[in-house]
Amino acid sequence: MMTHVLITFDVERRCVVQTRRLTLESRMNGEMRLSRIQSLLRTQEVWVGHRGANAQMPENTMPAFEKAVELGAHMIELDVQMTSDGEVIVLHDAFLDRTTNGSGMVANATWAEVSRLDAGIHFYDGAASGIHVPRLAEVLDWLPEHIALNIEVKGTPANFTDLGNAVMKRVEQAGKKHQVLISSFNHQALAQIRELDNDIALGALYAGKLWPPFYTARTLALSSLHETIESIDSQWVHRVHEEGLELVVWTLRTAAEIDYCRSMGVRVFIVDDLTLL
Repeated sequence: MMTHVLITFDVERRCVVQTRRLTLESRMNGEMRLSRIQSLLRTQEVWVGHRGANAQMPENTMPAFEKAVELGAHMIELDVQMTSDGEVIVLHDAFLDRTTNGSGMVANATWAEVSRLDAGIHFYDGAASGIHVPRLAEVLDWLPEHIALNIEVKGTPANFTDLGNAVMKRVEQAGKKHQVLISSFNHQALAQIRELDNDIALGALYAGKLWPPFYTARTLALSSLHETIESIDSQWVHRVHEEGLELVVWTLRTAAEIDYCRSMGVRVFIVDDLTLL
């Protein structure tokens, strides 16, 4: 048996270090999580549609996801929030205002209320109006077998634990765990999800250089680190790969940025416009 240290958080939000024992086989499986996803994709470079094909369709909607597949994405990235009655919906912001004709916090709205909103109303002056906000379950049911899904857990401090639990439940119900990578800036949420499942692929998001190097990756048995283009150079990319992790760079908006990342050794690219491929 191998000893693995996991950080969790109690209800008073104090850090609690717990020791878990994992079998060698389980730990080795953990180190291979992203390679299993890449094996599914069967490609050396992985192109990820940021909120779907959001340059062509309203972000985080079914038409955006369908368009991403059409344009050649290997993976789709989306964001999830939770409604007041516990439904997991696909929406980036904590508020409804920017991307729908609703207003106020997602956490204060019921699914019935959200389901009536127009998620295309603000896209190119309403050119794509009439599109609904999808539930995560809808996306998982639709997800083609050859496409992977990066679920970024958003939520609020009050509901991220419930949101993480609900995301895992829906992934398991859909039977799509082998296609899913769950990521978050909220590493407490990732710790909670790791407590629920030893095998699900997890990725930690960073807005700047992570420190201390690889601490979170090791304690949470991550598959990937998600960083900005400003945070990387060839030495860092090589070090991440040597650690057995993938480096996912977000969000790339120009061909020059993509070319730079490729020259640094990056293999996984999150892009807004998949026509830049």
